[in-house]
Amino acid sequence: MSLIRDAYRAEILGGLADAGEEVLHVFLKADAGVLRERLNARVTHPGKEWDQGDREFGMTGLDEIVAAAARQPDGTLMLRSDKLTPAELADKVLARSQG
Repeated sequence: MSLIRDAYRAEILGGLADAGEEVLHVFLKADAGVLRERLNARVTHPGKEWDQGDREFGMTGLDEIVAAAARQPDGTLMLRSDKLTPAELADKVLARSQG
């Protein structure tokens, strides 16, 4: 889940902390150009191309997503999803979650 809005992130993570839950907050960072490429390549229904309206909607929050990387709270595991493979990302999350 992307928690790019500070108030939403604080509400969700704060609520979990208040309930005594230990949370590893992970933020997957990528350059805006890479995110645009990923959105343009997205297929939501096999055999059906993602339509232009959905693509444009996805692009509207792109700058906010990129800017949110600088506003993550202390303790957030920041990972570059445009530099690491999915397996490498998973390994880093697993290593951090195990201490």
